[in-house]
Amino acid sequence: MSVKAWALRPTEVKMLSRAAMLRLAARCAMRVEPWKPPGASAPWKRGLAHVSRVASTAPAGDAALARSIENLGVRACNRLDATDEPLGQSHNYAGLALALAIEASALDVGPALTKTVIDGAKYAASIAAVLAHAGRVKVGKGKDPVETAALAMWDAIRADLPVVAAAPVRLDARGVRALAPLWPRRTPAWAS
Repeated sequence: MSVKAWALRPTEVKMLSRAAMLRLAARCAMRVEPWKPPGASAPWKRGLAHVSRVASTAPAGDAALARSIENLGVRACNRLDATDEPLGQSHNYAGLALALAIEASALDVGPALTKTVIDGAKYAASIAAVLAHAGRVKVGKGKDPVETAALAMWDAIRADLPVVAAAPVRLDARGVRALAPLWPRRTPAWAS
């Protein structure tokens, strides 16, 4: 399998508008909500609302909100380090995915926005690999769990590209979620 399948390249997103890039980042965070850090429900909701709202306005970040979500993920990771490291890492990566989406909301179109959105997608997709390496992804005989889970995540992220590109100008978080299923085929058992 090609390593290119394991991450978005800047050329894949270069035609997206700023609004579409932010919606892509929000959908990456929505896809990893099952692993949002404990205690993050309210800030998570505020973060998704912020990214969705700012997608159709001038750049406006919320560094304090991004930092608080990121810190919740780090604390969860540290707390679970000795008892359930994969879950702790998943909480951390989920928090980073949303924190980077919020950070992206402060940016205008350009390389910094592209890098921040792609980095957020990488953190979201890392959860699949972490869970697979921990033996929490069940696959059929002869299939590689890491490859299967990682490709499922990246396929879902790539399926968002035309969806966010064609989305209406103004959408709230509920509208961004409703653009299409977060998992194009079906939600993998490991992702629910």
